[in-house]
Amino acid sequence: MDRRGDKIGKIAAVYVEEVTNQTAWVLVHTGVFGIRERIVPIVHAVRHGDDVSVPFEKAFVLDAPSVNAEIGLTEGEAALLGTFYRLVDSDAASDGDAPVMRGRAKRCEPPLRISLPETSVRLLEPYCKSRKEVMTKLDYDAWIGHQAIDIDGQKIGKIAALYNDDQTGQPEWVTITTGLFGSKETFAPIAGARAAGDDLQLAYSKDEVKGAPKVDPDGHLEPSEEGELYRYYGLEDEAAPAQTEARDDAMTRSEEELSIAKQKKEAGRVRLVKRVVTEDVNVTVPVQHEEMRLEREDITDANRAKAMDGAEISEGEHEMVLNAEEVVVSKRVVPQERVRLAKDTVTEDKKVSETVRKEQIDIDADKPVKQ
Repeated sequence: MDRRGDKIGKIAAVYVEEVTNQTAWVLVHTGVFGIRERIVPIVHAVRHGDDVSVPFEKAFVLDAPSVNAEIGLTEGEAALLGTFYRLVDSDAASDGDAPVMRGRAKRCEPPLRISLPETSVRLLEPYCKSRKEVMTKLDYDAWIGHQAIDIDGQKIGKIAALYNDDQTGQPEWVTITTGLFGSKETFAPIAGARAAGDDLQLAYSKDEVKGAPKVDPDGHLEPSEEGELYRYYGLEDEAAPAQTEARDDAMTRSEEELSIAKQKKEAGRVRLVKRVVTEDVNVTVPVQHEEMRLEREDITDANRAKAMDGAEISEGEHEMVLNAEEVVVSKRVVPQERVRLAKDTVTEDKKVSETVRKEQIDIDADKPVKQ
């Protein structure tokens, strides 16, 4: 935990000084999923149950230099960390307090209970201030013209300018030339930066720096511009006024509300299908036919001559053709109607039942309380 009680992270390893054989540093996993590692001194640390509280603020620890200490700490790495945390020997003269150059330390697995060392090291005030205070001893002006690389070692571009804080005068931002032919200048925070040979290694990725808000590098950052950069890089703007929340003794009662939404889903499919079916058709058709009929007529003066024509007595034969109508059936296709699909929306009421929870606030007191 930090000096305010805020959780910094989980202790993953301890570093024991080879000379004194005392625990001097702890490795803390921070960030989302604990993917970032920071080494913190445990001088003047205080135990709170199973936790260890160090006299630094969380934001200060997160700005600490990143070192590769998988096996242990070299003298140079210990000196770098001692400079950052401003650790000085309490026996040293007060004039020109020099940071303690700590010795080599080996890495060990953390014990179940970390022993806090007795030490003569004191913290140079103000030990819990922001990254702005720590950078006073670092001469970033010398980095102008050098390469800036990201946290993974990828080259970003050349450092073009240095921007100081208006209030403290301490280095706060660097601009880096990016883009084609270095035509663009991008702002990046100095917080967490460290030397990597002749390059300055930033605590951010190349994509993060290149994607920073576009701010005109005119030699001065307006508060609105700096605030935008702070928000983008996830830093705390220390120039912004602190907001204090008033103590609220009220209790909030909550309850679940039933939220009902509708979604459209496929209920079925309909298609038009045409088939050929057979049916019997019975139709009555009137037909005509000829039948023979024998007609007799008496002999009169009008027909007597025709009756006497021919032999008086003879045999004879007369033929007559009889006709009849017969039914002839043929078929033809006749369009009857046109059929198409159409949809209508029908509304119906449907009941939905669900169980919801709600909070109840009661008074639990030894004596009756007037409400």
